[in-house]
Amino acid sequence: MGKSIGTPRSRFGLLVATSMFVTSTLPAQPAATSDRTEPLLETGDTGDAASVTPPSPRETSEPASDETDPEVEATFSAEELTPQDYRDVAPPGSKAPPPNRARNVVGPSDPEPEDIYLLVPRTVLLLPRLTLDAVFFPVRGLAVLVDEYHLVEHVQDVLYNDARTAAIVPTLGYQNEYGFTAGLKAFHDDVLGNGEEASISAQYGGLYQQAYKLKFEGDEVAHSPLWLQAALRYEFKPGVLFWGIGNRSLSEAGPEPVDPRAAAIETRYRENRSMASLLVGETIRQEDQSVQLGMMGIYNRRRFGPSTRNFNEPSLEEAYDTSQLVGYDEGVDVLELGPVVVFDSRDQRVLSSRGNYLNSFASYGIPFGQDQGFWHYGVTAATFINLYKRSRVLSLRTVLEAVHGDDAELPFTDLMRLGGADRLRGYGSDRFREHLSFVATAEYRYPIHDLVAGEAFVDAGRVGPRYRDVFALSNENPLRVGAGLGLVVHNQEDVLFKAEAAYGDDLTLFFATSPLEVFSERHKRL
Repeated sequence: MGKSIGTPRSRFGLLVATSMFVTSTLPAQPAATSDRTEPLLETGDTGDAASVTPPSPRETSEPASDETDPEVEATFSAEELTPQDYRDVAPPGSKAPPPNRARNVVGPSDPEPEDIYLLVPRTVLLLPRLTLDAVFFPVRGLAVLVDEYHLVEHVQDVLYNDARTAAIVPTLGYQNEYGFTAGLKAFHDDVLGNGEEASISAQYGGLYQQAYKLKFEGDEVAHSPLWLQAALRYEFKPGVLFWGIGNRSLSEAGPEPVDPRAAAIETRYRENRSMASLLVGETIRQEDQSVQLGMMGIYNRRRFGPSTRNFNEPSLEEAYDTSQLVGYDEGVDVLELGPVVVFDSRDQRVLSSRGNYLNSFASYGIPFGQDQGFWHYGVTAATFINLYKRSRVLSLRTVLEAVHGDDAELPFTDLMRLGGADRLRGYGSDRFREHLSFVATAEYRYPIHDLVAGEAFVDAGRVGPRYRDVFALSNENPLRVGAGLGLVVHNQEDVLFKAEAAYGDDLTLFFATSPLEVFSERHKRL
């Protein structure tokens, strides 16, 4: 007599598994007409007998042993069903369960609440999406080649260190009012081991004849709550645009200089600027959101004069009475001090797909050589709505900024401005200037490729001397609207390149390459 195989339960389990394996290998036989229900082995699956592991050849060919086979014991443990739990005959009157009650069968589900309330924006944004598909079709093909040959990685291998935390990179920018700006930037974005960035940069051409900047910033310096930002900057701008003060339509220069509030004439002036800023505060982080509280001080020293290049536009003093521009003839030295509060719940700082952002500040400006100072405050709020898989995103942004003080002692450079790449695209840089400014933006981002995204946007804004002039529904102070398309080249962490074309009162083009700050901080600027 051969030796028995383990316990009665294990012998039964092996018998069942062997019979199922043999049955599954036999040719199919015609089904007999019967009311009997075929036995179904409950394996915790959908009843597929093939999911039961058959005995291996070693188990069937080797002599049996008194010891329980570990594989059999693992498959048929004490917690498994006993033979009495298996039923050869289904209970009388039993029926197959409906499809929505069957195990491991996925049926159609009800729409998610998120899909319902996003139906309208998805429908409205269908046309911009199709437009982006058509406009950026050639770009998608180029991006495929860049991705296929890993060109971005090859460039990073040359410019960055092995840890990808430091590099010396070229920068390039373009604005159709100023031309091309080129430069170099050296940076390290993990100086103290917690994402602190230190950088030095130089730029030439376009807006700047020369510009230099030294910067350090960290939200939680050296893994502490310390929020620290410091910057030193020098700029020499040979032909800054000035369009008068107010919200007037453009006009031609007259034979005599006029009051800057009387007409909007496109002119240029020279500016030398030195700036130093320091912000010290605390970052309070909780789960996926943070609050930052700090005090900021900014010192600006500006000197002005006639433009030093041959531009098509006249120099400022030829069209305007500079005695009506506070600070133009004698220069401006201003120190601003005040608190800053920031709330951030975005999922990521670059190409955010969900969350909210709020930045507010209030400061008191002290002009050197003047008897009275002025109040300066502002708030920007942005929300990001994930329309589909974090790739199709609708962002909404509003910015309000104001200054209050004696007009006779308020420098013209400290008036609020609209127009340009940061606010109110489709209009010239600093096209409108007044005590108060407000702008609202809606922007839709759509993926073209893993490394490329397209944007469609609309900006609307207005300046005015008082709140009722900014928010009143009146044609006397018209609302300015600009719209356009943009192209963003990026990797997983940074925006590498961005170009935008917008139309408001004229076609404007913006183009920039800078690895850590192109337009990616637009929602943080005030």
